[in-house]
Amino acid sequence: MLIHSSDFNGAGALFSSRYEAEWQELEAALQAMPLYVKDSGQEGKLGGLVFDPIAANAYLKNALAPKGWTTDPPIPGPYDPMGLGVDFAKVGIVGETQFAHYGLLLNNILRCEFFSKARVALADQPADVLVVITKAAMFPAANSSLYYEQAAGQCGLLEKVQAFDIPTRLVGLFAPTKVLVPAIHTTYGGRTSRTIGQQTQIRCTLSPGAKARCKLDRHP
Repeated sequence: MLIHSSDFNGAGALFSSRYEAEWQELEAALQAMPLYVKDSGQEGKLGGLVFDPIAANAYLKNALAPKGWTTDPPIPGPYDPMGLGVDFAKVGIVGETQFAHYGLLLNNILRCEFFSKARVALADQPADVLVVITKAAMFPAANSSLYYEQAAGQCGLLEKVQAFDIPTRLVGLFAPTKVLVPAIHTTYGGRTSRTIGQQTQIRCTLSPGAKARCKLDRHP
C-alpha cells in the first residue's frame, strides 16, 4: 500500500526520535500490505468489490506480532467501561485501525487521551502516543465509514481548539490508480460474518470517478 500521514500535538517529533524504530516497523508493515477486497453485501452495491477492513486488520496484527507488538492488549479491569482492548501496542504506542463509522474516530482519540492522562498501562507501558490507521476516500466502502481525508479534517479542527493533547499520527492507506494492482479477495461465511474463509490473489484497477471515490474492478 501507499501511505500518507498527518501529525498532531507533536507526534512527528516523537516518531523521529524516541519512537523512530517502532515507526519504521509499522511503516514497513503497512507498505508491504496488499490491497484487501471483498464482495459488497450492501444494498445498491451488491456484487461490487469494496475495501475489506477485516482482512486488512488481521494482516496488520499478524505482521506486527513477530516484531514484538502486542495485538489486542486488554484494557485493565478498573477501566473496562472504556471497552475490551485496543488493536495493538508497543512501548507506549497505542495503535488503532479505524475503518468503521466516522464517529468512532473520536472514541479512539478520547479513549487514548484518557489512557494517557490516567497513565493506564497497555502492553505493560503507559499510553504515550496514538497511531490511527484509516483508508483513503478512493476505496469503495460501506456508507459512513471513516476515510483518511475526513479524519485529518476532524483531527485538525480538534487540535485547533485544543480538544485533545495526546500526540497522534493519522495514517492513510492509498493505492495507485489506472494500473493493475495486486489484491487479495476474501470470502466470509455470511453477510455479517467476521470469520475469514477463502482468500484468493486477484488483480484490480482503481478508476477515478467524479468524486474522490474510485471504481474498483476485478481483472483476470
